[in-house]
Amino acid sequence: MQTLHTIKSMSNIKTLHMTNKSAIPKKEKNDFLTLYMFEKEKTRLCAEEKKLVQRLDYIRGRLNEISRFYKQSGEELQRQENEENDIDNENSEPRYKTMLIDY
Repeated sequence: MQTLHTIKSMSNIKTLHMTNKSAIPKKEKNDFLTLYMFEKEKTRLCAEEKKLVQRLDYIRGRLNEISRFYKQSGEELQRQENEENDIDNENSEPRYKTMLIDY
């Protein structure tokens, strides 16, 4: 007949009970969790940085297009004003004729 100590499962229970193992981790040993969370946040921030850099490149390109458009349209406006001034100087006649209206 077997005693309680000879049964394998009973001796395992006894040894676990005597060693006082706990499923609750001690507060001092949560470094792994902290490292894991830092790594997750690092990857998230790197991905966000890539998206922001791409968006910033698009914004800078668009601003360059707008400034080039302003330069071109400014030059065209100056040319048109100069041409109008040249035409006005050549034609010394006034642009509008005045008429007398009798009442």
